[in-house]
Amino acid sequence: MEAVSIGMEAALSAACLGQLAGFHQHILRHWLHVEQPLLATADTLEQVIADPVARQRFQACGLGNIAAFGMRGARPAEVSHFCFFGIPEASCARWGLFLELLAAPLHAALVRIATRSHPDWIRDAAMPKLTPREREILKWIGMGKTNCEIAMILGTRYKTVKNQVQNLLAKLDVNNRAHAVAKAAALGLY
Repeated sequence: MEAVSIGMEAALSAACLGQLAGFHQHILRHWLHVEQPLLATADTLEQVIADPVARQRFQACGLGNIAAFGMRGARPAEVSHFCFFGIPEASCARWGLFLELLAAPLHAALVRIATRSHPDWIRDAAMPKLTPREREILKWIGMGKTNCEIAMILGTRYKTVKNQVQNLLAKLDVNNRAHAVAKAAALGLY
């Protein structure tokens, strides 16, 4: 597992930088357990870094409050995790929303970078098996059509399209229409 640190202050000692990956392991382990935005202050740090020695080292480095979030991708190997340290406590709660909004585009960018350097990830991926009708519905979703509009275009009932969209979302393992279109495009499904 690699940890990438961006924008760390020069005042952070080399010893603390060396321990950053260890701190990240604790934070990542916590996120993998709950898969929710993590906002930790000095009062709640014990929930994230259970080891008292590691927690004391973290506090000695002066990294302050933590805001962290992760995102799973289409394949098991695609997991992104983002950690921000030194968040002012007054704005800590807002970071949960920021992280949820930023995680998807940051994850998508990292996956694009990784697939450029490892194109076999795309080739070896387990491609969802979509029916011709699901591909057609996906095309209309990508064009911004609603279920009602798709039903009129296809000459079928609204509830039929609604069920087909739900099946499509399940096959792609996504939660919403926008994510379905983005994932299908990344996998070359349309």
